[in-house]
Amino acid sequence: MAKKKKQRPPVTAKPAAPEAKNQPEAPVSAASPETTEQQSLPEPVQTEQRKQDAAPAAESEQQTAKEEPASDAEKKQDVYNFQALKRDVTEWFAKYELPDMLLSRCIVAYFLTAAFWVVFYRRKFGTKPVDDWRTYITRFTEDGRTTISVILILSIIVGLSCICYLLPKRRRIVDQLLAIGSVLTFDIAVLWRANNFYLTAAVMFVSLVFIFYELGKLKSLDILEHVPWKVCGIISLIAVIGVTAFISWLTICRHYTFGTASHDFGLFVHMFYNLANRFSAVSTVEREYPISHFRIHASYIYYLLVPIYKMIPHPNTLLISQAVLAMGGAIPTFLIAKRRKFKGIPLIFVTFAYVFSVCFSAPCFYDFHENAFLPTLLMWLLWAVDSERHIWTAVFSVLVCITKEDAPLYILCIGLFIFFDRKGKKLLERAEGLIMAAVSGGYMLFITNWLTKNGDGQLMTATRFGPMMIDQSAGLTEVIKNVLLDPIFFFSLLIKEETLRFFLTVMLPLLFLPFLTRKIHRFWLMVPFIVMNLAIGAGYGYAADVNYHYVFGTGALLLYMAIINLDDFEDRNRQSMAILTGSATIMSFFGLLSHQLTNSDCYNGGKEIFDKEVEILETLPKDRVVCATAFLIPHCCNRDYIYLIDKLDFDESTDKLIDPDKYDLIAVPPGNEIGQKTVTQLEELGWTIYDQVEGRIVVYENPNSPVPKPDVYSKTAEN
Repeated sequence: MAKKKKQRPPVTAKPAAPEAKNQPEAPVSAASPETTEQQSLPEPVQTEQRKQDAAPAAESEQQTAKEEPASDAEKKQDVYNFQALKRDVTEWFAKYELPDMLLSRCIVAYFLTAAFWVVFYRRKFGTKPVDDWRTYITRFTEDGRTTISVILILSIIVGLSCICYLLPKRRRIVDQLLAIGSVLTFDIAVLWRANNFYLTAAVMFVSLVFIFYELGKLKSLDILEHVPWKVCGIISLIAVIGVTAFISWLTICRHYTFGTASHDFGLFVHMFYNLANRFSAVSTVEREYPISHFRIHASYIYYLLVPIYKMIPHPNTLLISQAVLAMGGAIPTFLIAKRRKFKGIPLIFVTFAYVFSVCFSAPCFYDFHENAFLPTLLMWLLWAVDSERHIWTAVFSVLVCITKEDAPLYILCIGLFIFFDRKGKKLLERAEGLIMAAVSGGYMLFITNWLTKNGDGQLMTATRFGPMMIDQSAGLTEVIKNVLLDPIFFFSLLIKEETLRFFLTVMLPLLFLPFLTRKIHRFWLMVPFIVMNLAIGAGYGYAADVNYHYVFGTGALLLYMAIINLDDFEDRNRQSMAILTGSATIMSFFGLLSHQLTNSDCYNGGKEIFDKEVEILETLPKDRVVCATAFLIPHCCNRDYIYLIDKLDFDESTDKLIDPDKYDLIAVPPGNEIGQKTVTQLEELGWTIYDQVEGRIVVYENPNSPVPKPDVYSKTAEN
């Protein structure tokens, strides 16, 4: 039983005596009740009691000592304490975000340094790091560049660390952004003029790993979306203008260096000359006889360019117009991505996926075609569909249909996509898709059959769909019947050695995003790619090559599929994949198209000679009947009468030119086979040299000139 403590009696204070007021207080000698009690206990018990009473006081003193600041001596001793030193060093490194951002800074330093040396050795010695890799490494080590490289790398790392120290924490994303930029800079340096698909694919794979790592180092990608959409629009527009200028200039250089031919450029120059002057598409170049281009392809969309060509009647007008049409789809792409809530840098890179896509730029370097209208028209149509603007949907659907006889297939597939995509909406909104599909499908059957009966459509159908036809003269209905009766054969055409590389060239920059969806109805948008590129490409190689115009339209639908599939991703993955896709497209562009700069080099290297040749051909009298070889025709087509001279114009038995007297002037290069035979025969017939550039081009004049001009522009000629 616990011992009950005695209660302390209350103490009553006594008033001090007046005379003792300023005197010190005398110590109290009377013991307290507790002291009296302890004294009455035995000695061992008193000792133990004192220890217990002293313990709380000791703990209180220790706590007070901890709370009081250390003395100068204690501080000095703590400086040399290992734990304190470690803490200070850690804090110092933390100010520079080390070692957390060390790898990112190493990536920046290494790739920028490597890019510098790649450019340096290529420009100074012509040494390439892939084709001449042994020479590159030997020269690099012998020149002592290794030490310089180490100094450069260390300097960049130190510089980035200092920049990081000066920036506020919320702004410290410079390392990640510079790392992504340095990787892309290195890629451009390596892929510059490479024109190597396999090298491009390898660089793309490795680089995307580094870019993905740097995106993962950002705590949040939302900061990348803080760029105002107007700034994003300006950056995207600058990219569009730059690529358009790139395509325009290099295709013009290709034309001036005689890289364009009668097919497929001279025939369009002559057609537009007649459209602008007669509103008739008859040409004497496209076939061996006068025929309207609209009896070969139902490309009535060309009428939209007639006013422009009327104002500027020059072949360059068509080349620049094609570049503008190919890049024009970037604007609706930007609007679609913006509507899908892409912001900031991800929005820019989604637009870059269009601007730098080889599907829209590479075909421009193969002369001129009506398919160049498709990227712009289809992307505007998909913008109208995406935002449910029904009037614009109808307008752009009509424009797509009149682009070419096979273009209604795009509208048919988009219509079916609309019908299934708008599940749960009003019947009228869904019916829009069925109406589009029915009308476009009906028009496609009608126009292809009309071309077969009234023009050259039979040849076009047989050329493209030949592997799927038994009766080569039956038209498109024969193809549809055979595919429905034997779909297995159709599937066997889709992936072959000839088409596999094309498939990867298109899909790798898109990171196979068109396939990443569970919404099966979206694959209606892939049907044109399967039919027009993979299936037809199995027997008609041009269709499965990004360097030809058959990918203009299918590439637009695939890009739209990539955007809407990307929109289904979670925010962080959505932002990352947008940047990765745009980066991959940039790599593909430089890896596969930067070699076209050789057109500019070639032209600048022989500008005086090329300009002289072009001047001779362009200034031939407009009222003369001119005949020229394939690569000379595009420069002298702005006239009423122009004909192509090739092997078919020579008699097989005598090897003589057939009926040369129907021409006033004949232009040939004297060095090739046709030129040599033509020159020999014309000199025997008494033709004289009208003008020439020695050894390169010669124009002969008929002694009986001018000759009677045939009536090739009558209504019967158009048939």
